[in-house]
Amino acid sequence: MSGAVDAGMRPRLLLSEFTKLLTLRPVWITAVATFAVVVLIGWSQAGPVGDAIRSNDPELAPGAAPATVGFDWVALGLVGVIVIGVVSAGSEYVTGQLRTALLVVPNRARLYLAKCAALLVFVTVLGVVTIPLLSLLSQSSLKELSVIQGAVPADLVFRWIGAIGFWDAVALIGFALAVLLRQSLIPLFLLIVVSQLSLMLLLLSPAFVYLPTIAGILLFDPGLVTASYPQATLILPVAASLTAAWTLVLLGFAGWRFISRDVRN
Repeated sequence: MSGAVDAGMRPRLLLSEFTKLLTLRPVWITAVATFAVVVLIGWSQAGPVGDAIRSNDPELAPGAAPATVGFDWVALGLVGVIVIGVVSAGSEYVTGQLRTALLVVPNRARLYLAKCAALLVFVTVLGVVTIPLLSLLSQSSLKELSVIQGAVPADLVFRWIGAIGFWDAVALIGFALAVLLRQSLIPLFLLIVVSQLSLMLLLLSPAFVYLPTIAGILLFDPGLVTASYPQATLILPVAASLTAAWTLVLLGFAGWRFISRDVRN
């Protein structure tokens, strides 16, 4: 009987954590802003990029191709995804709500997993709504250069999946760092700086390709990296495994700390 009750609590716990996430004003404001900024800016820039491709403009970014137009703005949306991941964890430490949550759900492992799952669902929905729309609108602006000629090619769909997975991974990494540090400011600063300077770090060493913020880009737009840094390349399975490994290791370590330490310390 207790097992049936326990199983019934799991969907309610996930729903509770998802609802709590939606009530965090910075989270949904950031989500709306990320959607609007990424889609609108990407769409507005797709036409000029298409013109540059037609004329072989030397100022065109290395690696630009019709299939990848719009995807460079996924990195811009990464800032919003980082904020969502970090705030979803850090806010409870700042406000003290975590103690209340642990009174309601004493099983820390179950609570932690529910928080991770709620964040994963939220960011996945944001990615599913944002990234394909960004890509489709960008392709429509390319006119005869568009890779969509009657049907969406499988390669483009796989790029969407890779970009959504990239957003998921970075959001969960931000969540894990916020849990480990029990605050929002340092994880926000660290991840935003690394995400925006990742490609520049490749000037120092191609070994930086193993950062999740670069390996993740290889999941949907490898030319953005390899066109300027040909030595910094990973095949898709390796890039996916590396991104997943960073995410799972950090989530696992943060989960262990969440379960084992005193919430007051």
